Amino acid sequence: MKKIFLTAVSAVLISTLLVAQSVGINNTTPDASAILDVKSSTKGMLIPRTSTTSRLAIANPANGLMLYDTTTSSFWFHNGADWNEVTAGNNGWNLTGNAGTDSALNFIGTTDDKPFHFRLNNLWAGQMHPTNGNIFLGMGSGQSNTTGISNTAVGTFALRNNTVGFDNTAVGASALFFNETGIENTAIGRQALFSNTVGIGNTATGYKALRFNIGDSNTANGYKALHSNTVGFNNTAVGQNALYNNVNGFNNTALGSDAHNDLPYSFGNTLIGKGAHCDATFTVVIGLNSFSNTSNAITLGSPGTSPIGGYTNWSNFSDGRFKKDINENVRGLDFIMRLRPVTYHMDVRGLYNFWGISPYGEEDSMMRAKSRYFIDDAITKKEAVTMTGFVAQEVEKAARASNYDFDGVILPTHDKDHYRIAYGEFVVPLVKAVQELSEQTIEQNKIIEQQNKKIEMLLKELQQIKDKMK
Repeated sequence: MKKIFLTAVSAVLISTLLVAQSVGINNTTPDASAILDVKSSTKGMLIPRTSTTSRLAIANPANGLMLYDTTTSSFWFHNGADWNEVTAGNNGWNLTGNAGTDSALNFIGTTDDKPFHFRLNNLWAGQMHPTNGNIFLGMGSGQSNTTGISNTAVGTFALRNNTVGFDNTAVGASALFFNETGIENTAIGRQALFSNTVGIGNTATGYKALRFNIGDSNTANGYKALHSNTVGFNNTAVGQNALYNNVNGFNNTALGSDAHNDLPYSFGNTLIGKGAHCDATFTVVIGLNSFSNTSNAITLGSPGTSPIGGYTNWSNFSDGRFKKDINENVRGLDFIMRLRPVTYHMDVRGLYNFWGISPYGEEDSMMRAKSRYFIDDAITKKEAVTMTGFVAQEVEKAARASNYDFDGVILPTHDKDHYRIAYGEFVVPLVKAVQELSEQTIEQNKIIEQQNKKIEMLLKELQQIKDKMK
């Protein structure tokens, strides 16, 4: 009877507590906010204990499920997706700095092979990947990467669209922005190699260097160097705006600020010097604001340059082993005597007008004001020099008149090209003329000798006649 009474009382009490939605152990007044309120000053609460293997084998663990892992000797809870360890103490990095850290023990990163992500305003701001070697740092940098490996991108939207490209390095906002499959490219500077999608082996250093490039094996170093290049390849540009206009030209080299091709498709040119430029192919142009519009030519300096020289004579190719069709048909006196040596003053400004270009290059107004005086002074001095030489058109006419295929006159190749004379080529016809004069002298000496002998005989005969008349 006593047992029945106690059971009934317990049932009533439990029913009352359950209705109140709170259960107390050693506590008759459990807190209303707790489903279970346990009190003890001498004992603790023991939750389920299991090994790591058993913990991971739990099927469909509930969100919030908690237990003690005897393998790791720590508490774990499930957040609905993964198990998380409850670590002792505060292991987080403080926003106001940390002290007493040990570089061998304390770090920010991961302890497994999962990528380490960065976010800003809960948006992608970079990733460090432990297996594919990609390092991305910056808003949107490398965000589209799929299978590309060994890429490095630092800057907002650097390598933003890269998917499978590998071994690329982009440093600067939007550097290599559109690159998708291009490989082994290096871009340093805002929008450097911005449009490159499939180009390979390009190097761009400077703001908007190789901005529109999709070609291969180009090198640009300088503000907007090779800026307009698209499919051109094997170009090298060093200097602000160097090869700026090149679009599909190839094998060009430009060294100097504003050194460039006037034509977007020129190829094989070498331009050295600030403002050195050309609108030809296979041309070498060297000097400040120097210019050439003749292909397969070398130009040293500009029309105002004076002098050009060195400390030894210029040497030309001359090896009989590599000369064929050798003939002795050089014209001598017949050609030389038709030449008209003259003195003249060079019309430098007229030459620039003929070309349709400015002697001051493409400098901005401030630079032009600073350099105009020096360029004008050089031109004035050059035009004041009394020069000695021939008129190329007259030399050409003299060669035709003497039936001489003379290579000392270089003819224009287009309507904006001018005549040239290779004065060194006059040595050969001059030598021929001297030889002809020498032969004439020898022949005349023979005639004179014969005449002297005749005179001597006549004098002897005359003397004999005089002797007989005595």
